Amino acid sequence: MRRLLAIVLVVIVLIVAAWGIGYMQPLDHTASYTAIVPASQSAVWERIADVQDQPTWRKGLSVSPARSVNGRPCWQETAGKLPIMMCVEVSTAPRLREVGLSSPGNFRGTWIYQLDAVSPTQTRLQMTETVIIQHPSWRFFMLLVGPNYLSRQVVKQLSESFGGEPRPVK
Repeated sequence: MRRLLAIVLVVIVLIVAAWGIGYMQPLDHTASYTAIVPASQSAVWERIADVQDQPTWRKGLSVSPARSVNGRPCWQETAGKLPIMMCVEVSTAPRLREVGLSSPGNFRGTWIYQLDAVSPTQTRLQMTETVIIQHPSWRFFMLLVGPNYLSRQVVKQLSESFGGEPRPVK
């Protein structure tokens, strides 16, 4: 019985410590990831802009339509059990796409995709995420996985959808 109590206390202390460390992290978070994607600029743009098709290349994602806001297209993404409202803020094909995101109580901010043709079959993609992370447990998670974890994953999965790996650019 003492052993079980000790285990429970250790788990509680670890949870409180993680929450406390997350609480001490800054609310705002900006991170960027740049890589060469093995596809033409127009193909990369089409893949990013076709929101309804993103679940075919972004693992664990589901997308459902949402009402437009001020004439801007919106949709809801669900990754795991976390719903995120997304709305296009700026779209200048095939170079720039800014998407506002919001998950009440968790975070809000923007994802910015900047595309530049490197060659007819390669595109330099910079994905920048600027978010305010409200919940301390999410801030702790970002501390553990690295500041550009989400953008790295999206660019990696996008590159894999074209049959290749992203080549990071410093």
